[in-house]
Amino acid sequence: FLADCTRRNPAFSAKCSEIYRAYVGWCSAAGVKPMSRPRFRDKAQNEHGLQITVRDGYERYEGLLLVTGEE
Repeated sequence: FLADCTRRNPAFSAKCSEIYRAYVGWCSAAGVKPMSRPRFRDKAQNEHGLQITVRDGYERYEGLLLVTGEE
């Protein structure tokens, strides 16, 4: 999912909730059962090195940009 639907870019950040929602949609389209939100978060941080910060009241993955098929 991260390789297909996101790009690393230090100038951006993405809301954790939006990334997880996109992940669940990606899993549905692929016919795969999504992992739980806590497991996804843990893997994002520990296996992919994503940092989570809180900005404007939202948890965000720093340095991550959610992309669509149009980009």
